[in-house]
Amino acid sequence: IEFLIYGRKATTTFSRLLIRFRDKLLESLLLDINVKREGSYSMQFRQLFEVRKRISYAQILVGRGLHETALLVYDSVIETSISFEFYEELLLAVRLKMQVVSLTKGQQEFQQLQRAYKKHELSRQDAYNAYCDYNTLIGNTDFKGRQEEHSAFLIRAIARMRLDYEKTGSANVAFYLYYLETHHYQELHFYRHARKSLIRLAALIEKSPAIYAAYRLGNVLINQAENDGITALMHAARQ
Repeated sequence: IEFLIYGRKATTTFSRLLIRFRDKLLESLLLDINVKREGSYSMQFRQLFEVRKRISYAQILVGRGLHETALLVYDSVIETSISFEFYEELLLAVRLKMQVVSLTKGQQEFQQLQRAYKKHELSRQDAYNAYCDYNTLIGNTDFKGRQEEHSAFLIRAIARMRLDYEKTGSANVAFYLYYLETHHYQELHFYRHARKSLIRLAALIEKSPAIYAAYRLGNVLINQAENDGITALMHAARQ
């Protein structure tokens, strides 16, 4: 290809051409026609992409002195981020809004945003802790051959997640909580209790935009069917 284009060996020039082509190809991934194509990406991803794009819009508006318009954009970002629990973007948007508010609105509104920021930061930390516990369980690297430690870990994690969910109402925390509850009950052969956790998990996935995914709901329903099958077999064995 290098010789076809240049008629000679031009390694440096050809390398720069390849880099430009790569960059243009990557840029095309961000075009709305690609991001918003139905079925290509999840609703969460599409909303996250829009949120990040709007944060950039607002920063440009602030740079041009259009503070009121920027505040409206930040408000829309904050609303969407709360709904979908995009905590990183939510905290960034609140911080950026605080900068504008401190210059244009006064101390009282700034302090309201400070309080909101602290609340969202706690929710982000609780969701992160639940995420880590979930992945520790999935990875199962820390507990191989140590069942007592495994059970103790589950009991501690579930107890903390219950408190965190009561405090934050985070759908992500609830998702990991119900998953770990189900796993724990099934290990103990408490299949009726596991069924209750699976029912709560399915209802949560269906109603929450922050965690909804068809594959997640499908996995829960499959797990519920298997759980019910084991329950039926145990009942039949006792007859």
